[in-house]
Amino acid sequence: WTRQPNSATAARAMPGPKGQKRHPTVEDHVTIYAGATIVGGETVIGAHSTVGANVFLMHSVPPHSLVLYEEVNVKVLDKQQR
Repeated sequence: WTRQPNSATAARAMPGPKGQKRHPTVEDHVTIYAGATIVGGETVIGAHSTVGANVFLMHSVPPHSLVLYEEVNVKVLDKQQR
């Protein structure tokens, strides 16, 4: 999904404190890949940034940023040989 200038974003309506901004600000020409989660009313995604797939983002990023999810090392062990 790429946000172009003046495009609308949709969010599920949920009750929240009155007068507080609940959704992040996505500036112009930002690309957000599948599975990315961006939360927080104070969070700003700077213009011309890219947010990679499966990223969980809770803070602002400056313009022209690339935000990536780096996989955590996962071990798969044979339970019979432990």
